[in-house]
Amino acid sequence: MDLKAYFRKIRDAEKGLNGEYQLVVSMQTPDGGRAGVITEVATAIASRLIVEAKARRATDQETKKFYEEQTAKRKAVAKQVLASAVQSQLARLMDAWLGKGAPAASEEAEPSAGEEVKK
Repeated sequence: MDLKAYFRKIRDAEKGLNGEYQLVVSMQTPDGGRAGVITEVATAIASRLIVEAKARRATDQETKKFYEEQTAKRKAVAKQVLASAVQSQLARLMDAWLGKGAPAASEEAEPSAGEEVKK
């Protein structure tokens, strides 16, 4: 393998890519690479993957779909975190209310010191 030619190809591929990050779609490889997985990587890594035929640039449709899925996942996680925070806050409020405001069931059944137990 001619290393000068290899790195020249990587530099040429990198010149053709705009921006700091790129979306690439993996290709099936003999060493177990799965085809069709979209990943956002640095431009230098994207150019190397393209030259090594392990990935290709994502199309505009694939890019749009990827970002829509990422947005949906972020919203779902934010919703879950918010629900968890509300639930834990509610639990703390209930503990505080039960501890201070309302008597527990065992306290209601026991007579006070001045009362007589009726049988």
